[in-house]
Amino acid sequence: MKHLIKRIVPGLLAAVLLAGTVPAYAEEDGTQFRDVSANAYYADAVEWAVTEGVTKGTSGSTFSPGSTVTRAQAVTFLWRAAGQPEPSASAPTFTDAANQSAYYYKAVRWAAEEGITNGVTATTFQPDGTLHYDQILAFLCRAAGGNATGSGWAQKAQTWAAANGITNGLTYAAKGNCPRSDAVYFLWQQSEGGTERTEEEQEQPEEEQTKEEQQAQEQQNQQGQQNQQGQTSSPAGELSTGLLHANGAEAAIIDGFLRRTASISLSPYGLTADEALELAQSIADINGRNIYRVKSISCAQSGSAQARALTVTYPQDTMFVIPNTDEDARAIAEAVVDDLIRPGMSDYDIALTLHDYLVLHCEYNSARYGTGIRHMAHDAFGALAIGDAVCEGYALAYEMLMEAAGIPCEYVSGYANGAHGWNIVQIDGAWYHVDTTWDDPLNMSRDYVRYDYFLKSDSYMRRDHSRWTASYACTSTKYDGVDLPDTEEQEEEQREQEQQQEQQQKQEQFDAIRRILDDAIADLPFRTEAEWEGMTSDELNAYRNAYVTLDDSYSNLTLQEAYQAMADDLRVQYPDLSIYYDREHHGYRIYRNDLVAAIKEIQAEENAARQEERDRRVAEIVAQIQDAIRAGLDTCRFEGEYTFSEVGAAYREMNEKGYTFDGYAAREDYWFGGYNAYLVNIVYPSN
Repeated sequence: MKHLIKRIVPGLLAAVLLAGTVPAYAEEDGTQFRDVSANAYYADAVEWAVTEGVTKGTSGSTFSPGSTVTRAQAVTFLWRAAGQPEPSASAPTFTDAANQSAYYYKAVRWAAEEGITNGVTATTFQPDGTLHYDQILAFLCRAAGGNATGSGWAQKAQTWAAANGITNGLTYAAKGNCPRSDAVYFLWQQSEGGTERTEEEQEQPEEEQTKEEQQAQEQQNQQGQQNQQGQTSSPAGELSTGLLHANGAEAAIIDGFLRRTASISLSPYGLTADEALELAQSIADINGRNIYRVKSISCAQSGSAQARALTVTYPQDTMFVIPNTDEDARAIAEAVVDDLIRPGMSDYDIALTLHDYLVLHCEYNSARYGTGIRHMAHDAFGALAIGDAVCEGYALAYEMLMEAAGIPCEYVSGYANGAHGWNIVQIDGAWYHVDTTWDDPLNMSRDYVRYDYFLKSDSYMRRDHSRWTASYACTSTKYDGVDLPDTEEQEEEQREQEQQQEQQQKQEQFDAIRRILDDAIADLPFRTEAEWEGMTSDELNAYRNAYVTLDDSYSNLTLQEAYQAMADDLRVQYPDLSIYYDREHHGYRIYRNDLVAAIKEIQAEENAARQEERDRRVAEIVAQIQDAIRAGLDTCRFEGEYTFSEVGAAYREMNEKGYTFDGYAAREDYWFGGYNAYLVNIVYPSN
């Protein structure tokens, strides 16, 4: 694998990955689950999970192997495995996972921040959604440092899982719901099986020797020591676990044909029976050249069922002949050139296009193959047909591609961390070095390309290449300083462009919202004193709040973010208004500070007018009572309608000690009895 596998400690990951999927029921040690058959393929995985404390089952006697793991649970398990790190303040928050009291709140934000998941959409995570096989494999792959992003993420995740033995022996549908049985099985496989590369390995491959130098090192190779890739050779007749990659099925079939294998296992590659048969038949070409001398091919499974193995028969009376790999490789090179190269392309563009094709379609490290096809890694056929080669295979393949395109190219033999092979090519009359092997670093994903050794001069190459033999000197330094963006840089640039586009789209929405607000404010009634002149405070109060409601094309999150972005400017531009985000109205509330001040002024004027009128009416009542006292009446019945409050005010005024009129003194010359809104009783002193 080009990608360094960085696993989360399997025991810890397993312990938390299943911990949250079931209720915490008590379970006695050694309990046999009645719903887990001893013959079930996951029985050992369940036993391991119980022994390691990964899960205690759903009860003392049940494991519930068919229960599905949810998306929220999966990221929570990974988060706990990582030590429950606090997500940063800038970590994304999905609208449907924003409840801070939810058990998965921090886990989802952390997972999004770490690139383990991007959610179902840009704003939603769907925490209760069921988890598919490809999704849990993608989560595991990304959490382990693998590459399961971008186009083809699902296939990358499955390839990673197969390469690390995670899905060995398991038949599954990538878009099917993943049950507890298989989640435990995946974790058990990760913990108990497979091999892994270490971070200490060199980024650049220390090349295997070329054919001319292999004999001198044969004795060392036979000692069973680790090769220069940090891996041990596979035993004869056995296909190494490292074979599992995008072209793994092809290589496995070719390896089987070369060995005359009657049953070729394809379980790790996830092909359907139809796909497996189509691939095998295209390789065998039984009715054509049939270079592998195959008689028939069949598969026990059929249709869309996953292929486990191919059954192959070979003629008994026919001696097997190794295929003409050079002729086949040349045919592939010509087909690639016909497909990729267009009229009018410059030599530079052709060299770059074929460089990228080879790096993307070939993977370094032949040691993973059985000895039957090991030799193919040293020629162009291994690189072009199988997709596996050492430096010699890379260089011979690039030479063949360039020759098919009509551009001079030669093989160069030299040293770089050991014996090494690469190319020189002629571009616009000058010769340059091209090392496709070293532009295909081991510790990066399969779809990674870089250009550190593309069209370089002799002086540039001497930094880490030496003692080479070439027909031409490469003196031009034209491209030494050219820094073409590698795949990561291109992806980063694409991400930045996407972010810029997203930000631009968001800003366009913000601008549209601002225009709607400005128009609504411009249309607000009663913006000047002249407009509200003559209105009562109650009439004007009805306009104190105005609401701007937007359509559903704007999400609540967008409306809220837009408000946060323009709040300060709104306060400056409209100091007499207070504007708030209003979720209930799916828009904004405009509070009319200008009207509030006017309402208070009008209310003061209205209160003064009401008081003046009341005082006038109280004076009328006082005058009528005075007339009644002058006439010596015991009861004063009012002419006109008055309120009880108004009569009471007159009553209290005239009953106050010290009050006098026309020589009459309150509480000396008269007293008041009861009163109501229609009359007041008067009492006089006895003579």
